[in-house]
Amino acid sequence: MTSFSGNRNYRWWVVYISAFATFIVGIDSSIVIVCFPKLAETFHVDASVISWVNITYLVLSQSLMLMFGRLGDGSGRKRVYMAGLVCYAAGLLICSFSQNVAHLLIGRSIQGIATAASVSMGMAIAVAAFPEGERGKPLGLVTSARSLGLVIGPVLGGLIVDFLGWRAVFFTRFPITLLGLFFAWWVIDDQKAGGEFRLDVWGSGTLFFWLSSLMLFLSFGGKWGFRTGLVLALGALTAVLFCLFLQIERKCHHPIINLDLFRKPLFAAASASATCQGATTMTVIFLLPFYLIQGLGYSSSLAGSLLSIIALPPLLVAPISGRLSDRMGSRPLSTLGMSMIFLAVYLLWRLDSHPGIFPIAAGLAVLGAGMGTFQPPNNSAILGSVPRSMLGTASAVVSTATQLGLSAGFAIAGTVFSARESFHSAALFHNGTGPSLLKSLSVVGSFHDTLLVAMVSCGLGVIACLVRGSDRSV
Repeated sequence: MTSFSGNRNYRWWVVYISAFATFIVGIDSSIVIVCFPKLAETFHVDASVISWVNITYLVLSQSLMLMFGRLGDGSGRKRVYMAGLVCYAAGLLICSFSQNVAHLLIGRSIQGIATAASVSMGMAIAVAAFPEGERGKPLGLVTSARSLGLVIGPVLGGLIVDFLGWRAVFFTRFPITLLGLFFAWWVIDDQKAGGEFRLDVWGSGTLFFWLSSLMLFLSFGGKWGFRTGLVLALGALTAVLFCLFLQIERKCHHPIINLDLFRKPLFAAASASATCQGATTMTVIFLLPFYLIQGLGYSSSLAGSLLSIIALPPLLVAPISGRLSDRMGSRPLSTLGMSMIFLAVYLLWRLDSHPGIFPIAAGLAVLGAGMGTFQPPNNSAILGSVPRSMLGTASAVVSTATQLGLSAGFAIAGTVFSARESFHSAALFHNGTGPSLLKSLSVVGSFHDTLLVAMVSCGLGVIACLVRGSDRSV
């Protein structure tokens, strides 16, 4: 135990350090994308090759979170969290000095593994430092940290690439990560469940391959279509691995995740609503650049500035929502937040080909406020429905459920948007629309059609919020 634990502000120090992981992941989610054109130019490859820089990172980070969550509960959350930061720093160095795409992929793979470890532990460490009735406070701050990272990432990345080069995007974050590692070592007390711990090797391995195949199925399906041979094979493999994973977990004495948790209405419904929220949000984020740039003719810088509006409201709303959820419970605020997201999608759906900037900004602001209202109480519901000895696993479930939704939203939105754009383009051409308007009008039409899918996803999320059980500690 560190001597810092006697400090009267100890728990808030723990929250700030735990939020650090979500902050750097928020930055990573947006800052690296800015580098893609320069990376393609430097290594003389096209965009399809460079996209693997992100796919590799996402597949590994999403597929390993549950394993690290279980590992942290058994062997110590601080150890897993710090190991994640060490590996993340190593990945940054490798990316900084990459001489080819293979080196870059190795570095991003290490970063993906590190993200799974640090993010799965960060939320659990923060919540464990607070009493049962005050979970919303740390969760609100953790949510705000990720939003802050998402806001800073594109702006910071653009400046660094322009003035220092793409390698500095990775290298400048190396000393910051080391600083976070030092404070984690100095401040945080180790946390782990008592009793015997055994890692479910077969379950962990099957889960890794299942989630990896699912991520690849969604990624390739969105890019090539879900009817191609490789994508269909990945879909079949995903189904087989999922059934195998369930069979292994039912028979295992020390499962990586206790499937009985999903028998609890609160845990199951909150996990489902997190997935729906992720899918809805990613659908909107995927569609907006096409609508703003190709549909309305806005510049890339203006489109980027408008998109950043989404991440601003959670900075203010999430801490308030977290504190209120400690008093009101998760169901009212989660339902309100998901309803606000539905309203935002509806407002965006009503936009035409000449909307003006204010209606767009208003819709995006409502979307961000809805996200900030929804996430802290919903995450609190998941973490509060399990014993404190399983906080690491529950934290990993939150991250995995959200990331699955994001990946599904990205893939489905890409498929529906492409199909509907082709439909609208052909219909407009047959109606005699000139080439100058054909592209923009077909994009606007497909934007509206695909948002209907987001409405369905969000509507299911609202239902999941309404039917969940009452909050209660286990």
